[in-house]
Amino acid sequence: FFGPRGDLLATTDNAVAVYDAGGRERFRFDVEDLLDVAPVGTELWAIAGNRLVRHAATDGAHLGSDVIGYLDPAGRFMLSATAAIPVWHAARPVAIRTGPVRTETPGPGGDAILPIAEGRWLLWQAGQLRLWRSIGEAWRRPVGEPGMRPLDAQLVLEGRLFVLAQQRAAQIGEQAGELRLSIAAVSDGAQHAVLRMPGVEQLVFAARRGLAGARAGDRLSIVDLRFGRWLRDLALPAGTTHVAVDDTLQMIAIVGPDGVDLVRPDALAAPLLGSPE
Repeated sequence: FFGPRGDLLATTDNAVAVYDAGGRERFRFDVEDLLDVAPVGTELWAIAGNRLVRHAATDGAHLGSDVIGYLDPAGRFMLSATAAIPVWHAARPVAIRTGPVRTETPGPGGDAILPIAEGRWLLWQAGQLRLWRSIGEAWRRPVGEPGMRPLDAQLVLEGRLFVLAQQRAAQIGEQAGELRLSIAAVSDGAQHAVLRMPGVEQLVFAARRGLAGARAGDRLSIVDLRFGRWLRDLALPAGTTHVAVDDTLQMIAIVGPDGVDLVRPDALAAPLLGSPE
């Protein structure tokens, strides 16, 4: 979900589609060799091979295509909730800039980089989180598991808390490995809480409300990141392959074999514990 109207961005193969809050398709366009796409301000940025392709977020009009150089094809966009500076999250993450189109590494870089604002970055590497400014390092604190690569990261509650997501490799018989969320204050790096959840296949953030959703099978567990506690479980339809939430958790997009459905959380009854298969 993105923008003031709560539009939904979806991709299938090389096609990019935007739906309105009622689930009606507004427009679509194709991008050859598409790796990922993300909303950036009033534009949609797509990485296609070694090019940055830009389209208008209002109507899909093509705005430009520029060579950006090599980006790890195993990477993806990671967006901060507080700064419109997209990050290509990969083994060596970089920020993507325009004017001219280029990649940048803030400060010494890290295994995860996330902008707070222009000139202020959170950098995580090997169990150390640091606040980096244009004049240098402001603080450094131990956060997360040093030996685990970061899966995702986000700023929540209008930038007051930083969340680092790490996941261990799945063991034999597991659909997915255990997910670990480390939550720290942006002001000084003090760790607030650590959450561990087994078998998580997908993680989503409702950043403005400070909530996260962890999908495991047909269950979406909602957790409060401020207090580090589970709130409720939502039952997902059979065959769900992907979910997305808006930044206040007022709407959930559910992707399944029949397409995309937009529902409110209250429409997803909590699964019954111990119910028969």
